[in-house]
Amino acid sequence: MKVQDWANEWLAVYIKNRVKNRTYQKYQQVLTSHVLPQIGDKELNNVRAHDIQQLIYVELLENKKLAGNTINIALAVCKGLFSSAEDAEIIPKNPCARIKRVSVEEKNIEVFTVREQHRLECGVREDGRLRMFGILISLYTGLRLGELLALTWDDVDFQRGTLTVNKTKVSQSDAETGYTSPKTKASTRTIPIPPNVIALLKLMKRHSTCKWVVEYNGKPIHERGYQALFERLQRRLNMRPRGFHALRHTFATRAMECGTDCKTLSELMGHSNAMITINRYTHSLMETKRKAINKIARRD
Repeated sequence: MKVQDWANEWLAVYIKNRVKNRTYQKYQQVLTSHVLPQIGDKELNNVRAHDIQQLIYVELLENKKLAGNTINIALAVCKGLFSSAEDAEIIPKNPCARIKRVSVEEKNIEVFTVREQHRLECGVREDGRLRMFGILISLYTGLRLGELLALTWDDVDFQRGTLTVNKTKVSQSDAETGYTSPKTKASTRTIPIPPNVIALLKLMKRHSTCKWVVEYNGKPIHERGYQALFERLQRRLNMRPRGFHALRHTFATRAMECGTDCKTLSELMGHSNAMITINRYTHSLMETKRKAINKIARRD
């Protein structure tokens, strides 16, 4: 059996009905674009660790110069592909078992300064369009863009002052469909809403004509469309355009600066564990520690 044939069977039998559709599509895309062009015609039994090493470190890293995260996803897919073949006793040994991941350089996290945050808030309020308020909702709750655009009024509890994240937007082609459960189990969460955001949500609710919190003419909004809206706002304010995710990073940074503990922030952000929060926002954590040390010093 060739690798190509086993890959088709693996996707259909072992993957399709066990993972989210977007994960299945990702696996399929990785195999089609990066793995099968190199080893698809090889007999499954003849693939050796050296072949996988060449694929990962020579073809994908040196020749294609793919990002480390992309390469590691390709390696993970290969490991799953051959591990299932080993479990099914089609091959005696998984050739990927001892192949190491490539090192990944952490991206710099983009955060709006306090002054930039104030300009954004003023810009949104001066704009006046209700759909723009989604920017402030994310800024004060840390919601991902997909989570924001998936919010419905059923997710907002005005009496308790909370909103529940239980789905995310994944489709670019159809604004009415393409919703799935959040990124991870921890991403399903309930977040307290600050008073300023409750006021915005009440205003949006009074004028709403559909079930979506952030909408345009009674319909939900595409992720790309909303990202473009956010970029236009920044250009209008003569700010260097940053991605929408910078709002989430800004929320986390402000929370750390206010002394929020990592466990609480991790739960608010929907991270699977507090170490992710600590590693990602080390710069903010250090600033919080510095302020604490300075307060202690002033008491002496």
